[in-house]
Amino acid sequence: MAVADEAAELRQRMDRGELTLERVRLASQLGSKAAADVLGDQALPRLKLPPRGPFEPAFAGGIEGACRCYAAMAWYTFTHSESANPRLHRSVQRSVLDFEKQVYTALDPRGIQLRLERKTFALLEPQQVDEDELEFADPLLSVLRLLVAIQGSLGRQPEEEREAQWKAAWDAFFYGVTHKLNEVLRAEVLPWALGRSDPFRERYRARGEGG
Repeated sequence: MAVADEAAELRQRMDRGELTLERVRLASQLGSKAAADVLGDQALPRLKLPPRGPFEPAFAGGIEGACRCYAAMAWYTFTHSESANPRLHRSVQRSVLDFEKQVYTALDPRGIQLRLERKTFALLEPQQVDEDELEFADPLLSVLRLLVAIQGSLGRQPEEEREAQWKAAWDAFFYGVTHKLNEVLRAEVLPWALGRSDPFRERYRARGEGG
């Protein structure tokens, strides 16, 4: 579909109340030319991760759109970070899956939160690590830093703290991992923002059906 035709369709769906302005704003962030055409001068710049600053991603789309972006980021980084530490793997996995369940089932997205196990969270502090605990070289610790940053954003911690947490998260990843997140968001969140399909819900259901 040509950009002009798609933009006209988006305007019609917005007029009918089928698509919100916030979702179209998120679509423009994720690279939709049609959404940018609809918004004109109000279109948001295309989001590119990792940001150079401010470090906290300013996702449009309201709390539901932001949570879908966070869920996509968390799931991708978790599944692409191997760990030799079973305990850390289980702890991070529980946090990611619990968050996804909330995003999938929540009637009021404002209540969604990311829960981190206190003992695992504490292990990010060097002085609290014992010899038998987690190794700092473990790739999943970078994922844990991402989850800490997401938790800070959802909890509306002071801006200075959130910025520091997000910077630490980006610094912990290899560039290739964070760069790939741009494609991940376009694949999983953009279709939802445009009201075309819902890859997140499809993935969640498929994983549940597959055990």
